[in-house]
Amino acid sequence: MQLINATQMILNLFRRIPSIKDSTVLGLTSGLIGTFAMDIIDLTAWRKGKHEMLYGHLAGSMIFTPIRMHRRENFFIGQVMHMLAGSGIGGIITWFMKKTGKDHHLLKGSFIGMLSWLTLYEFGQRQKWFTLKARKSVTFYYAFLMNIVFGATTAQAIVTLADPSVFEANPSSPNETLVNARRNNPEPHESKSMVEMTFPDSDSFLHHTI
Repeated sequence: MQLINATQMILNLFRRIPSIKDSTVLGLTSGLIGTFAMDIIDLTAWRKGKHEMLYGHLAGSMIFTPIRMHRRENFFIGQVMHMLAGSGIGGIITWFMKKTGKDHHLLKGSFIGMLSWLTLYEFGQRQKWFTLKARKSVTFYYAFLMNIVFGATTAQAIVTLADPSVFEANPSSPNETLVNARRNNPEPHESKSMVEMTFPDSDSFLHHTI
């Protein structure tokens, strides 16, 4: 229930933003909205002791040692890095939806969110990008869930904020593709056959002859 309420609150907050025509700005803005949504839920779970660290801690550990990450100013830098990464992934989701259409956008956004979790979180820790390491399995589960929330919220924000012209070149369904194809390529009218053009109607021919 908290997940739905937090997501709806974020979308209602940004629903007043005018429609965005530039796909780059749309992706960055939507990615930032998705980051806000995941951070609200992540912070609530962290305060209740559900997992070990916030994304600001994890991102900041790329440049700071775990001991220094307890400082507020270092956490702020890590949070900025985390938000920049979220905005960048929002651009990737926008590009993917422009290529494939905006139908099933929640599924597409969640899929890319899971890929980002696999790349940044799992692969990143194995490659020792981060000095902080999770010790509890529940931390990995929450990270996986938060990235799904991020991807789905970002995709919904893209659909909500996008100007119709953003997806004009990529209809959202096969039916729209078929309709647009028929509009752009109307069926040609049948031309008169060579026989009709060569030999006129017999009645009119006799009339002119008489």
